[in-house]
Amino acid sequence: MIKNLVIVASLGLFLAISGCATQQGQQEQTGAIIGGALGGILGSQVGGGRGTTAAIIVGTIAGAAIGGNVGRTMDEVDRMRMAQDTGNPANRQLHPVEQPR
Repeated sequence: MIKNLVIVASLGLFLAISGCATQQGQQEQTGAIIGGALGGILGSQVGGGRGTTAAIIVGTIAGAAIGGNVGRTMDEVDRMRMAQDTGNPANRQLHPVEQPR
């Protein structure tokens, strides 16, 4: 019963937070959320009693860190590809064209 409650709560939290992601860094945020949810779910399957609670906490933190790193890498690849497609160096900000007065 408790494991099902943890799973449902994790999925609900995932859906609620994933709607708040902005365009820049979106994959990093999404990766951290998904990783944290999956880590918490996997942690809930380990141990018994207080050990389960500790495993959920550790699994959530580790999953969020790993998922965030994967998402950050995906964001960097997207930025490099965008820079290649537009002919701009990866470290240069794009500015809108100013209209003549």
